[in-house]
Amino acid sequence: MPFRYCLWGLSHGTSGISGKLFVNMADDTDTAAFVQSLKNDNTVRKTTSDMRLFNRWLRSNNEMRLAEEIPVTELDKCLARFFMTVKKDDESNYEPQSVRSMQSSISRYLTEKCAINIMVDKEFHHSRDVMSAKLKQLKSMGMGAKKRKADPFTAEEVNLLYEKELLGAGNPQSLVRTVWMNNTLHFGLRSREEHTTLRWGDIQMKATTDGGQYLEHTERITKTRNGANLDTRAFQAKMFADTGNVSGKVL
Repeated sequence: MPFRYCLWGLSHGTSGISGKLFVNMADDTDTAAFVQSLKNDNTVRKTTSDMRLFNRWLRSNNEMRLAEEIPVTELDKCLARFFMTVKKDDESNYEPQSVRSMQSSISRYLTEKCAINIMVDKEFHHSRDVMSAKLKQLKSMGMGAKKRKADPFTAEEVNLLYEKELLGAGNPQSLVRTVWMNNTLHFGLRSREEHTTLRWGDIQMKATTDGGQYLEHTERITKTRNGANLDTRAFQAKMFADTGNVSGKVL
């Protein structure tokens, strides 16, 4: 069939292609629900929580409009005062990272509601300046210096856990703990969701050319690689058996 006729046939419905090739066009509600269904649950909860706090602060300052209803000039001033004065219920200060995450949550909410991005839009330069000053103030007070990274297990600590049967195959609980720890250490599974969304076939038993056995993990969506940017690991994570260890530990 000439190429010209192929184009004509496609445009006039005479190409012979099944009508099931394309589904019926979804309306805006369907597409919005599709986007919502793939959002990270923790991010959604965080955004909701921070917006609840911001709206409560607005009402306490006699501002009864929703954030998306406030003109940008006024909203910038409200945000600046919020970032400067927000505190916990016990009147103590939030950690710098917590205040910064509030800004991100509010920006996510406003971007969805009315295409406003308080992180980059020039109309919100003042609130961003106040945020920078607030972070400097909190850090000058010694906040934000807490170590957030956990100390790694030592070999002695791991052996002790096996000896006390807190890890190993001695009972169902210790076996679950062992699988959880090995998946975290070797496959990089961090959040609870990354563990619970594992499916049959995601982890496969394989062997090297000299017969050494190992498990290979095929990654799904994670906290840092959610598929939106087509970013993937440079190689698949692997966990090798420790054949010289009679306890059967895979570490």
